[in-house]
Amino acid sequence: MSLSILKNLLVIELSLILLGYGEEIRVCIWKGKNPEGIVGKYKKILGNTVYLKKKNNTYFLISKIDIEKYVCGVVGKEMSPDWPFEALKAQSVCSRTIAYLKKIENSENFYDVENSIYHQVYGKCDNKRVWKAVSETKGEVLLYKGKIVPVFYHACCGGKTTSYLSVWGNFDFPWLKPVEDPFCKDSPYIKWKRVFSKRKISEILGKDIKKMEILKRDSSGRAQTLKFILKNGETLTISSQDFRMKLYSSTNRILFSNTDILPSTFFWTKDNGEEIIFYGKGYGHGVGMCQWGARKMAEKGYDYRKILKHFFPLLKIGKISKKEVYGDYSEFCACKNR
Repeated sequence: MSLSILKNLLVIELSLILLGYGEEIRVCIWKGKNPEGIVGKYKKILGNTVYLKKKNNTYFLISKIDIEKYVCGVVGKEMSPDWPFEALKAQSVCSRTIAYLKKIENSENFYDVENSIYHQVYGKCDNKRVWKAVSETKGEVLLYKGKIVPVFYHACCGGKTTSYLSVWGNFDFPWLKPVEDPFCKDSPYIKWKRVFSKRKISEILGKDIKKMEILKRDSSGRAQTLKFILKNGETLTISSQDFRMKLYSSTNRILFSNTDILPSTFFWTKDNGEEIIFYGKGYGHGVGMCQWGARKMAEKGYDYRKILKHFFPLLKIGKISKKEVYGDYSEFCACKNR
């Protein structure tokens, strides 16, 4: 470990003591069938208290982490530490909101949150600049009518965000509505192209496809429902998000540079005989805060409160210490199946 990183860690640990943090979150760092050497490996990397839990023949490595330190570790992985400071602060509030919500939702479980792209990616809290952003937003979360509610973020919206309902269906959250985002137009993810053979798509779907159509688009312009016409004359209808996730599950590299994934559902297609060409924009599900939009807003002089207000116009920033933030948010949405 370098001397500079060691100094940063000492500064962060001292700050934790002086600022009076102490509430912990249980993070599932790793899960798998063979735990040999895992505890020592992650204890060395993270420097935290870790322990194993077994359930249904699967081992789970759990780490109890101070929640502000956890947020620092998340922000440093989910956003580049050298990005504008106000963008880092906006990310801190988003990540803290998600952390507390998961902690509330999973209070009866043996861990609160996973270290994964499906919850939040977590790494060691060793960057002084990130820690400053976390400290300056200490205890701040996003609230709807005084309660913590689900929020989301993604890399690049492609010019307009979308709703929860459009991506995941079943029910909607009134505070997660599409907003225009003219700020992310210079993102490296603003335009992309992917080419998939019909044979590849057939393998992934387990059906022999002949052609594909975009059956429905949402209000943001994203493809929402896809229809595959099969060679046997039958049809298969699937949400574009489910199709995107099936492509994800077929590869081990979930990176923008991987040509075997669809970066977003904001796309148009062209049938090229044996192939389907996807022309798209943006990277991620498109719900909530666009990180590249937040970056550009910060570069233009917007502070973190204005950034969050732009992407979450119906939410307010509040302190987690207030008792009223705890409670059932289902009264605000049609989410009985949640």
